[in-house]
Amino acid sequence: MQIVVNPNVIPTFTQVAPICNGDTLTALPTTSNNGITGTWSPAIDNTATTTYTFTPDTGQCATLQTMEIVVNPTIIPVFTQVMPICSGDTLLALPTISNNGVTGVWSPAIDNTTTTTYTFTPDAGQCGLTQTMQIEVNPIPIIDSDSLLACSTSADGFYAFDLNAEIPTILGVTQNTADFSVTFYLDAAATIMVPGNPYTNGTAYAETIYVTISNNSTLCSITAPYFLTVEDAATATMPNPVEICDDDGTNDGIHEFDLTSLDTDILNGQNDAIYEVSFYTNSLAAQNGTNPIQNPESFVNTASPYNQIIYIRVVNINIPNICYATTSVNYTVSPILKPIISSLDGTNTLCVDFDTNVLQNQVTLVSDIQGANYNYSWYLDGVIIPGAIQGSYVVNTVSPGLYTVSVIDTMSTANCTSEMSEPFQVIQSGQAVFVSVSQSGTFEPNPSITIIVEGYGDYWFQLDNGPILDNGGVFTNVSGGLHTVNVYDRKTENPSCGFITIDDIRIIDYPKVFTPNQDGFNDTWNITAFSNQPGAQIDIFDRYGKILTSIKPSRGGWDGTYKGSNLPSSDYWFVLTYQESGQIQQFRSHFSLKR
Repeated sequence: MQIVVNPNVIPTFTQVAPICNGDTLTALPTTSNNGITGTWSPAIDNTATTTYTFTPDTGQCATLQTMEIVVNPTIIPVFTQVMPICSGDTLLALPTISNNGVTGVWSPAIDNTTTTTYTFTPDAGQCGLTQTMQIEVNPIPIIDSDSLLACSTSADGFYAFDLNAEIPTILGVTQNTADFSVTFYLDAAATIMVPGNPYTNGTAYAETIYVTISNNSTLCSITAPYFLTVEDAATATMPNPVEICDDDGTNDGIHEFDLTSLDTDILNGQNDAIYEVSFYTNSLAAQNGTNPIQNPESFVNTASPYNQIIYIRVVNINIPNICYATTSVNYTVSPILKPIISSLDGTNTLCVDFDTNVLQNQVTLVSDIQGANYNYSWYLDGVIIPGAIQGSYVVNTVSPGLYTVSVIDTMSTANCTSEMSEPFQVIQSGQAVFVSVSQSGTFEPNPSITIIVEGYGDYWFQLDNGPILDNGGVFTNVSGGLHTVNVYDRKTENPSCGFITIDDIRIIDYPKVFTPNQDGFNDTWNITAFSNQPGAQIDIFDRYGKILTSIKPSRGGWDGTYKGSNLPSSDYWFVLTYQESGQIQQFRSHFSLKR
């Protein structure tokens, strides 16, 4: 028997290259390079170096085979941290070999303007991990304001600047003053500090100094020019109050005025090419420079009649919002007065003696506008009266006519002359001068009295106690007897120049009727016109010619009785014996007795 002994075959495999811890490790082949099939153990492990054993399947006269797969440990690249820098500082390239020997590249590109995180990627085959490094780039401080402007009233271009007070403005609202140090220097190299605070500029009107701002934490700093500028300050001189007369025809306290005419006083020598004046109706607008009065050359105070405060703003046009000044002026529109004349005693009549032309009274005229601060001018028929400058004027000469007065308020800077008053008429009149009196003839059927007078007045006449009549001095149907006539001056409403009395005007007539009924009226009969002739006698008869009584005109009259008995109502006759022009006369007639 031949026993065949086959030789053992050694399975061959391609060696797996070393891997890094955690890299992908694929399963080992179950068929060797020389055709032997089998299985591997233990299970694949990509975290540690392991020796794997290949066990051939039975019946293949093959031997066991092993393979060690090397798993290299992961390396963390180590670098020295780059210190924070200030924005713009030099930033060197990062090293491409770590402190522990790992090579690789960094991304992104180096940036010295902003904080950036950079990533290191190791070259292949080093089992090196990616690494990062953040390089902090601190911002440079910001100069929020690089200039300071001041208004100087010295007019020499120099000003003491309070630089420390400007630090918050220089830092702005985003930088806290507690976090920064601010220093001022005279040179750009920041080696010569500004000598003290406040600091007066070394050159007139403009100087450049330097300011350094340093962050107290990062020490990042910046030095930059700081510009000091001095402008001549604006001044606003308060002008004298404006007072004008309301002479535009409407006496309402509203008047047009050229406010620009005040510019010269307001500027008070300042160059009007550099300084500008504007006007406002309220103080806040003047402070802010808003809503100025449009067309100030024709301003009208419609919002405030008679008096208004105008607010004024003067600016240096180079820096109008900084170099400015304000003031105000009082604008007054004085009303035009119109005096009214009255008479102190209520009369307007000059009484003048017609015969002698002598003035018998005076008329005192008074203006209703009175006061020590007024000047007066009196006029007669439009002609000024010399010396008549008081609040009243006494007309004490024979000067009738139309009197007027004008008034000036001396307390008003405008010296407004009033309107001329309405004319006050002073009339010339006088007491009547008696010329003549005449009466109708004896026993005329309609007795009358005629009075003739002359004079300057308008004369009315009164018979006895009767009414005062404008009858030209003629009275008709006058009763018999003695009468009195008063002649009044009625040229004005009330008798102004008195009256005259004409007495003992005799009307010769007899009563036609009498009524002796003891009622106290017309109870006796007589012819009183002859009461001044004691020798005159009246004989009374009845209708049959029987004499009833004889009476004297100078004594009491007949009471209608005969021997103590009342006579009946009837007609009775009489014979009057009297003297006229030296001759004895008789008059016969009759009268009625009624009971």
